[in-house]
Amino acid sequence: MHTTSTARRRGPRIVAAALLATTLAACSSDPADTSEEAAGGETSLLRVAQSTPAEWVQPVLAAEEGTFGEHDLEVEMTEFPSGRDALQALTGGAVEIAMVTPSNVAPAVMGGQDIVVFGVASRWGSWRLVARDDRGIAEPSDLRGKTIGVPTGTSADQSLDVLLTENGLSREDVEVVNVAAPDVIPALESGSVDAINIWQPNLSVLEEAVPDSVSLPFDMPSSFLFATSREFAEENEDLLLAFMEANQANDSLINDDRERALDIMVAPSRIDREILSTIWEDFDFETSEPDSEIISQLDEAAQFAIDNGSQPGPAPDFDAQVMSVGLGG
Repeated sequence: MHTTSTARRRGPRIVAAALLATTLAACSSDPADTSEEAAGGETSLLRVAQSTPAEWVQPVLAAEEGTFGEHDLEVEMTEFPSGRDALQALTGGAVEIAMVTPSNVAPAVMGGQDIVVFGVASRWGSWRLVARDDRGIAEPSDLRGKTIGVPTGTSADQSLDVLLTENGLSREDVEVVNVAAPDVIPALESGSVDAINIWQPNLSVLEEAVPDSVSLPFDMPSSFLFATSREFAEENEDLLLAFMEANQANDSLINDDRERALDIMVAPSRIDREILSTIWEDFDFETSEPDSEIISQLDEAAQFAIDNGSQPGPAPDFDAQVMSVGLGG
């Protein structure tokens, strides 16, 4: 039986396909018919590398509700399994905007990429590590000597360090193996790992798919960001503002008319409606510009990269990697 420290059972079935990548077209006119710059009411195309829709909800709603079109935008979204993959699409020039987390941005900047964070979609912090219940793991101290799967270089990787440190453990006390987000279910089901650490909504998908599991809750503030290259930001601030305003227009739909927002999001998120509703209870959905908390999270992500040896120090000044596009409150 699946258990958590609060004895909550996640019962309704979730479609496991939520872990798969897909392509979403927002405002589905032919890109060949659009201009690259907004002028005289013409539509501008923005290509966006999308991470999990259940967390970056506003862009999907803006597409479904026609809000992008109202702001003279055509937004073409391609979904990736993680923010790390989305950022690679941005740095590779395949898209203009990526949906990412601080743990993606910080090492990229330290590696020489001039990435700019210009927006926040949501914030969350209620993590849970999911362990097989036949491996003797009932509390964090039981993780000593166990194998933990995590997509390395992601927020899940960073949060695992938080869990270990808070419980007097280190990476030397466990075996950490790289498991890509789409592979977390078979890895835990097969027993090739003892536990998995993953973000939402993949977390709830995993818990439902492997009901004979135990969940260990812990906290780490996490933010879901919009990022672009500095070159694009400096040349297209008006387009970024229009993108943010279109997203912001759907904040009230999520927060004040949640039942309708859930109805809209079930299909693109590929998650059972009741489970999606439960997931959202832990999220703060508000389209905003990056603030001091985001800079602190970038600093912490940079320190994690330094500590695990993936990037040399010292950490850069992340004040230079955030920008305001003039979004109103």
